Amino acid sequence: LHATAGANQTIDILNTAGNTATAINLEASAGGILASADGNINSAIKLHATAGANQTIDILNTAGIDNAAIALTSTVGGVAITGNNSTLTMKTAGDVALTANTAATDTITITNTQGNTATAINLEASAGGILASADGNINSAIKLHATAGANQTIDILNTAGIDNAAIALTATAGGIALQANGTSPNGQISIDSTNSQVVIAGGTTTTIKATTGALTLEATAESVNIKTGTNKPIEINGEPGAAGSVLTSNGSALAPTWGAGSTPIGAIMMWTTGTA
Repeated sequence: LHATAGANQTIDILNTAGNTATAINLEASAGGILASADGNINSAIKLHATAGANQTIDILNTAGIDNAAIALTSTVGGVAITGNNSTLTMKTAGDVALTANTAATDTITITNTQGNTATAINLEASAGGILASADGNINSAIKLHATAGANQTIDILNTAGIDNAAIALTATAGGIALQANGTSPNGQISIDSTNSQVVIAGGTTTTIKATTGALTLEATAESVNIKTGTNKPIEINGEPGAAGSVLTSNGSALAPTWGAGSTPIGAIMMWTTGTA
């Protein structure tokens, strides 16, 4: 089929009565089918269903077993997949892979420009887990970042796990830094266990340190218990200075006590290298 005489020429293959899925059938029993357009225009090649809400467009390969059995490839530009009225579903009996493999500056971006709910982008595994893994030896290799408002929060939530490590922050070689830069009370770090204990355990020595301000241990409803192992002292040290080490009690006596019938085997040591 060849049109040669003008820029406005068209070639139409038309079936006005057939209503089956094969009303027009292009078939190559031994080779392939190539649709090629040289015109530098939008919609140079277009598959268009125009006449009914139940219409679908299928790109189907029933025999190919290669990972690229169906390939959508743009060698210079991008690939845009847009659905206006429903969802975009990638369904497979195997894995779904999004791969960028051209250059060190490649990025993969998942963007929702309109959704404003907490689930605007939802990563969900209904039977298994979700793994975020980065091999790059760089700072911020994995980052959760909320950037656009004073009311934003980042939640790490486990609603069903009952193990002591239901949420585990683990650094097998380095440390863990928790930092809040805001001013009190909005800039504080809160560790809250509603129905159980808060345990801070160190393999050798555990240090709780305030580098600039004061350090307060406070129990609003019950007492504060500081306990050591057998024959191990409790040491309260004050650096040199006008105030030295000060122990105060609001409304009651401040003194070491032991239970009835027990013997104070260990020691409570309180001293200062400044002025007491």
